[in-house]
Order: sequence, then C-alpha cells, then structure tokens
Amino acid sequence: MPLFAPTLPTFQPNAKAISVEAASSPNDYSVDLYSTAQALPMNDPSLAQLGPNADVATFAGQSYTSATQAMQALQAVRNDFPIDQTKSGVKVDLGSGITGRMYPYKADNVPSGYSVTEWHEGKWTIDVYGMSSDMKNEIKRVVSYLHVNFLPMTTGVMQVNPPAANGPSTSLTWVFGSNMYMSSARDSMTAMELAVSMREYPSYRIIP
Repeated sequence: MPLFAPTLPTFQPNAKAISVEAASSPNDYSVDLYSTAQALPMNDPSLAQLGPNADVATFAGQSYTSATQAMQALQAVRNDFPIDQTKSGVKVDLGSGITGRMYPYKADNVPSGYSVTEWHEGKWTIDVYGMSSDMKNEIKRVVSYLHVNFLPMTTGVMQVNPPAANGPSTSLTWVFGSNMYMSSARDSMTAMELAVSMREYPSYRIIP
C-alpha cells in the first residue's frame, strides 16, 4: 500500500533526536516516533525500554479492497467515540465563523460535567471530549490552528480526549481511496501538525 508520512518543516517535534519503531505488511504499516538523546537505528531494541514520556507520535495505514470498505472502517472509528446524538445537542459558537454542537458523552461511569463538542471542517468531523470548563481552551486551540492549516483534503475524523498519562489522547483518521490512514499523539497540536504535514509517497498528493 502507498505510504503516507510526515514532512518537514510542518512537523518538527520538540525533541533532541527522533528514533523510529516501525512494522509493516503488504496491507498495513505503523510507525512510532520517540524522543531520544541521539538518533537510534530503526527498531533498536532499547526503544522498548523507554517510558511513556518518550512517546512523540504514531502514524499508520491500513489498506482495504475498496474505497467503500475504507469508508465503512472510518465510520466504525467514528461510531466508537461515545457521543450521544440521540438528542439534538446545544448549539455553540466556536469562533472564526464556526458553529458546533455540544452533546452528552455516552459512556458508563462518566463524571458529571463531561460532554462532547462536535463540528465540521470541510469533510472532517471533529469531536472534543472533556469537562465543559476545560474544553473551551482546547477547542479554541484546535479551531485556531485549523483556520490556517489544512488537514488532508478527504473525509476524516479527529477525536480529542483529555491528555492521558500514557498513550495517545488525540487521533486523526482519514480515507484516501481504498486506504485508511491515522496519526495520533498525546496532545492535539502534535497530532494535528503531524496530520497536516503528511503526504502520500511517492506522489506527494494530499487529495485522492
């Protein structure tokens, strides 16, 4: 399958050096980026010993037999995000001429005050989950960045959770023909910068 990968200068992680752990098959690949004191060989065994603070970001791809199947897989990703859209949601002005809707978070044992704000940027659906009081700054950050930077020009989903102690909290997933691609990181800005910088190789396309 074609590789979709980040490019400079849009994606420049704040790290002394970046080391890579990668795996692939004819139908998929995944690449983990780590912050290290010096650049290590790809898949160096010592990378497995790094703690979560060394995680920078991940990008990956999965091929399907048709564009329809890829779109179905993307829809499954969106459906996995527990947003309760049985209600119409509360209309929210997000600034920059963008209007979103705030929905309840559909999951068991969720503390009161948590919700999901959803809006659209082109063909992208963006969901930000968290405490209503905390989401304002996160939403402002996302809206401001995407107002002047453009995600891959295709159908995609961006899902933002509160920063996690380990593992990604923000993921972006999109379809490109019969393939589905993903970028993720613990903070929304890194994940967005990664996705915005990514290009298909060797064509360098961002439009299917």
